[in-house]
Amino acid sequence: MNKRTGISVIVKNIRIEDFDSTLSATLAINQNFTLNKSLLVSDKPISQPYWLEYPLHGGTFEVKDQLKIGKAENDPSFEVAIRLSLEGEDFLIKRPVLYRVTDPVRGDTYQPIAILPKLELRYSNDNFISVNSLPVKARIDLKSNSNDSARYSIVQQYSKKWESDQPFFQYNSKEDKYNYKSTEFSSRSGETNTTEEIQVKTSNSKFDGYTKTIAYDHIPLITYFPKAKANLVKLDVKIVGKKIGYIVGAGDKVPASLEQMGYSVTTLTEADLTEDNLKQYDAIITGIRAYNIHEFLTNKNEVLKRYVENGGNLVVQYLKSNQVGQKKVVCGPYPFTIDAGTRVTEEDAAVSFLLPEHPVLNYPNKITATDFEGWIQERSTYQAIRTDEHYELPLAMNDKGEKQSNGSLAIAKYGKGNFVYASLVFFRELPAGVPGAYRLMANLIALPKNK
Repeated sequence: MNKRTGISVIVKNIRIEDFDSTLSATLAINQNFTLNKSLLVSDKPISQPYWLEYPLHGGTFEVKDQLKIGKAENDPSFEVAIRLSLEGEDFLIKRPVLYRVTDPVRGDTYQPIAILPKLELRYSNDNFISVNSLPVKARIDLKSNSNDSARYSIVQQYSKKWESDQPFFQYNSKEDKYNYKSTEFSSRSGETNTTEEIQVKTSNSKFDGYTKTIAYDHIPLITYFPKAKANLVKLDVKIVGKKIGYIVGAGDKVPASLEQMGYSVTTLTEADLTEDNLKQYDAIITGIRAYNIHEFLTNKNEVLKRYVENGGNLVVQYLKSNQVGQKKVVCGPYPFTIDAGTRVTEEDAAVSFLLPEHPVLNYPNKITATDFEGWIQERSTYQAIRTDEHYELPLAMNDKGEKQSNGSLAIAKYGKGNFVYASLVFFRELPAGVPGAYRLMANLIALPKNK
């Protein structure tokens, strides 16, 4: 505390948690009054944002304590109450306890203090894919946030369609604060192209998640605790070609999904985009909005065209527009225009097969309406319109009440290879473990060479 003026200020009481101190300290002008006290943290609820305490239902958060509705954030984990006498009148001032750190660039910064669970546990991946009924290894990471020597019984939850060699195990927090277990899942079911959620937690369900943070300079640090869960995907898929070159865009989890399917994925930079280097790859895939954030892709378009002309397959995930500032994006061997107004936001929108005999719907996997079941959030975004006559448009779809659009997938033969513009939201569906999205992506990678 610091008194800036000549009024009479007496600190009478400071209270926080179990600490309650009665004082009679008169503050001097422009002199800091500091009281240091170390406190043990008692059992407190974790700092989960109140709207995430219960599962999301559709697009709705469930908040059982109606007094929390409308709050922008949780109440602070710790709050100090200070009773002051100002010129003989008592005032009670409450302040949140914050963490202060001095940043060499930003100076003093203050962040909320988060209460973490004593035990964190999570699966190492969002999806574990059993390709063509083969067993699949799942890794469980464990972390203790306390110095006790507690022993925990850890259990996995899954249906009778699967079996695991580690359905439950013991974890001692003192033996190793950081640990992991590898467990193998084998399918008991003859069903294919299915996705099932699995969970891991302590046997008493007290600990069932892990810590994540959202950190940006313009907002306070947000700490939240997702559940420890993943998807078991039983995928019936044929793969042609193994080596993928991936150019990262605005950030997605497609490369990890491709690796779980069995592809060898190499991240490519501008320096890697040479004609000789690209020859080794069966397909080149660009991440979402890659052309909008990497000017070098426009500059390297001729190199990429020659890669396609020599027999490669180039798959471009969605662009946001054909412009970056004043500069025009150059993408593909033939022109097409991106229209942000033709996206299909209904994830269950009906899909029509306009070219049922096209290789993308038949080789090496037969794509049917079933492959478009279970999609999440949306179908397609920033579709292609006004496409050059060389483009084939095998799919059509639309939201209810809107005109049918056919720009979610545009494929053009060029030389011996193929160019693909895909506004289908693979970046959402693959991390969500949607089997049909995996199968369709495998077909794009495997588009046959042209004579």
